[in-house]
Amino acid sequence: MEKKDKIYDLMFNSLEDDGFFKALELKYGKTVPLYHATDLSSYERIKEEGLVLNEGKNYLHWGHSSQLYFQIGKSDYLDSFRCVLLKYDAPIDWLAQLAFADLGNVTVKDEDLEKYGVDLEQITSSMKDFLKYYIWNNFKIEGMEIAIMDLDLIGIGEIFPERVL
Repeated sequence: MEKKDKIYDLMFNSLEDDGFFKALELKYGKTVPLYHATDLSSYERIKEEGLVLNEGKNYLHWGHSSQLYFQIGKSDYLDSFRCVLLKYDAPIDWLAQLAFADLGNVTVKDEDLEKYGVDLEQITSSMKDFLKYYIWNNFKIEGMEIAIMDLDLIGIGEIFPERVL
Protein backbone atom coordinates (compact mmCIF):
# COMPACT_ATOMS: atom_id res chain seq x y z
CA MET A 1 0.00 0.00 0.00
CA GLU A 2 1.34 3.46 -0.92
CA LYS A 3 1.94 6.11 1.73
CA LYS A 4 -0.91 8.33 0.44
CA ASP A 5 -3.28 5.33 0.69
CA LYS A 6 -2.15 4.66 4.27
CA ILE A 7 -2.74 8.31 5.12
CA TYR A 8 -6.20 8.15 3.53
CA ASP A 9 -6.96 5.01 5.53
CA LEU A 10 -5.86 6.65 8.80
CA MET A 11 -7.92 9.75 8.09
CA PHE A 12 -11.13 7.89 7.27
CA ASN A 13 -10.84 5.09 9.82
CA SER A 14 -9.94 7.07 12.94
CA LEU A 15 -12.57 8.24 15.37
CA GLU A 16 -10.17 10.40 17.38
CA ASP A 17 -7.63 12.97 16.29
CA ASP A 18 -4.74 10.61 17.03
CA GLY A 19 -5.49 9.27 13.53
CA PHE A 20 -4.65 12.66 12.05
CA PHE A 21 -1.39 12.86 13.99
CA LYS A 22 -0.46 9.31 12.96
CA ALA A 23 -1.09 10.32 9.34
CA LEU A 24 0.97 13.47 9.87
CA GLU A 25 3.81 11.41 11.32
CA LEU A 26 3.61 8.97 8.41
CA LYS A 27 3.96 11.91 6.02
CA TYR A 28 6.69 13.88 7.84
CA GLY A 29 8.14 11.82 10.66
CA LYS A 30 8.55 13.02 14.25
CA THR A 31 9.17 16.64 13.16
CA VAL A 32 6.62 18.48 11.05
CA PRO A 33 7.56 21.54 8.97
CA LEU A 34 5.15 24.41 9.64
CA TYR A 35 5.14 27.65 7.68
CA HIS A 36 3.93 31.08 8.70
CA ALA A 37 3.79 33.92 6.16
CA THR A 38 4.00 37.43 7.58
CA ASP A 39 4.67 41.05 6.68
CA LEU A 40 7.94 42.95 7.13
CA SER A 41 6.94 44.87 10.26
CA SER A 42 5.74 41.69 11.98
CA TYR A 43 8.95 39.96 10.96
CA GLU A 44 11.00 42.71 12.62
CA ARG A 45 8.98 42.21 15.82
CA ILE A 46 9.44 38.42 15.55
CA LYS A 47 13.22 38.88 15.28
CA GLU A 48 13.12 40.73 18.64
CA GLU A 49 10.44 38.79 20.54
CA GLY A 50 10.32 35.41 18.85
CA LEU A 51 7.22 33.93 17.29
CA VAL A 52 4.48 34.51 19.86
CA LEU A 53 0.76 33.95 19.98
CA ASN A 54 -1.55 36.82 19.03
CA GLU A 55 -5.11 37.56 20.01
CA GLY A 56 -7.61 36.43 17.39
CA LYS A 57 -11.02 34.96 16.78
CA ASN A 58 -11.94 31.53 15.49
CA TYR A 59 -15.03 29.42 15.18
CA LEU A 60 -14.28 27.53 18.41
CA HIS A 61 -14.55 30.56 20.67
CA TRP A 62 -17.13 33.27 21.26
CA GLY A 63 -14.43 35.72 22.23
CA HIS A 64 -10.80 36.14 21.44
CA SER A 65 -8.09 33.66 22.24
CA SER A 66 -4.35 33.49 21.76
CA GLN A 67 -3.45 31.62 18.61
CA LEU A 68 -1.00 31.37 15.76
CA TYR A 69 -1.72 30.03 12.30
CA PHE A 70 0.49 27.79 10.17
CA GLN A 71 0.35 25.75 7.00
CA ILE A 72 1.68 22.23 7.11
CA GLY A 73 4.57 21.46 4.76
CA LYS A 74 4.29 24.58 2.57
CA SER A 75 2.72 28.03 2.37
CA ASP A 76 0.36 29.45 -0.21
CA TYR A 77 0.29 32.88 1.43
CA LEU A 78 3.37 34.65 0.15
CA ASP A 79 2.45 37.83 -1.67
CA SER A 80 3.41 41.50 -1.71
CA PHE A 81 1.94 42.01 1.79
CA ARG A 82 3.08 38.73 3.39
CA CYS A 83 6.54 38.66 1.91
CA VAL A 84 8.42 36.82 4.69
CA LEU A 85 8.04 33.09 5.18
CA LEU A 86 9.01 31.58 8.53
CA LYS A 87 9.51 27.89 9.12
CA TYR A 88 9.09 26.13 12.45
CA ASP A 89 9.98 22.45 12.76
CA ALA A 90 7.40 21.24 15.28
CA PRO A 91 7.64 18.02 17.25
CA ILE A 92 4.66 15.79 16.50
CA ASP A 93 3.89 15.32 20.22
CA TRP A 94 3.80 19.10 20.71
CA LEU A 95 1.39 19.47 17.79
CA ALA A 96 -0.86 16.73 19.14
CA GLN A 97 -1.31 18.77 22.33
CA LEU A 98 -1.93 22.20 20.82
CA ALA A 99 -3.00 22.07 17.16
CA PHE A 100 -6.48 22.20 15.69
CA ALA A 101 -7.77 22.53 12.14
CA ASP A 102 -8.49 26.05 10.92
CA LEU A 103 -11.80 25.64 9.13
CA GLY A 104 -12.14 29.32 8.17
CA ASN A 105 -12.32 28.57 4.42
CA VAL A 106 -13.39 24.94 4.47
CA THR A 107 -16.76 24.23 2.87
CA VAL A 108 -17.12 20.52 3.72
CA LYS A 109 -20.19 19.87 5.90
CA ASP A 110 -21.21 17.03 8.20
CA GLU A 111 -23.52 15.71 5.48
CA ASP A 112 -20.53 15.40 3.16
CA LEU A 113 -18.75 13.25 5.74
CA GLU A 114 -21.74 10.92 5.90
CA LYS A 115 -21.38 10.33 2.15
CA TYR A 116 -17.92 8.89 2.91
CA GLY A 117 -19.39 6.61 5.58
CA VAL A 118 -18.16 8.63 8.56
CA ASP A 119 -20.11 7.88 11.74
CA LEU A 120 -20.89 11.36 13.06
CA GLU A 121 -22.05 9.92 16.38
CA GLN A 122 -18.70 8.24 17.03
CA ILE A 123 -16.06 10.61 15.60
CA THR A 124 -14.68 13.33 17.89
CA SER A 125 -15.21 16.94 16.87
CA SER A 126 -11.48 17.56 16.45
CA MET A 127 -11.01 14.54 14.17
CA LYS A 128 -14.09 15.58 12.22
CA ASP A 129 -12.49 19.01 11.68
CA PHE A 130 -9.19 17.52 10.49
CA LEU A 131 -11.10 15.19 8.16
CA LYS A 132 -13.18 18.04 6.71
CA TYR A 133 -10.02 19.99 5.95
CA TYR A 134 -8.33 16.90 4.47
CA ILE A 135 -11.26 16.35 2.09
CA TRP A 136 -11.46 20.05 1.19
CA ASN A 137 -7.68 20.05 0.56
CA ASN A 138 -8.01 17.37 -2.14
CA PHE A 139 -7.16 14.53 0.26
CA LYS A 140 -3.75 15.97 1.14
CA ILE A 141 -2.22 16.89 4.49
CA GLU A 142 0.35 19.22 2.93
CA GLY A 143 -1.02 22.74 2.84
CA MET A 144 -3.60 22.16 5.58
CA GLU A 145 -3.98 25.15 7.85
CA ILE A 146 -3.74 24.65 11.57
CA ALA A 147 -3.85 26.95 14.54
CA ILE A 148 -1.86 26.61 17.72
CA MET A 149 -3.43 27.75 20.97
CA ASP A 150 -2.19 27.99 24.51
CA LEU A 151 -5.22 26.46 26.15
CA ASP A 152 -3.90 27.00 29.69
CA LEU A 153 -5.36 23.57 30.35
CA ILE A 154 -2.08 21.81 29.86
CA GLY A 155 0.07 24.27 31.75
CA ILE A 156 2.65 24.91 29.05
CA GLY A 157 2.53 28.70 29.28
CA GLU A 158 4.48 30.55 26.59
CA ILE A 159 4.61 28.31 23.55
CA PHE A 160 7.40 30.02 21.64
CA PRO A 161 9.98 31.26 24.12
CA GLU A 162 12.78 30.77 21.60
CA ARG A 163 13.24 32.67 18.38
CA VAL A 164 11.98 31.00 15.26
CA LEU A 165 13.83 32.12 12.14
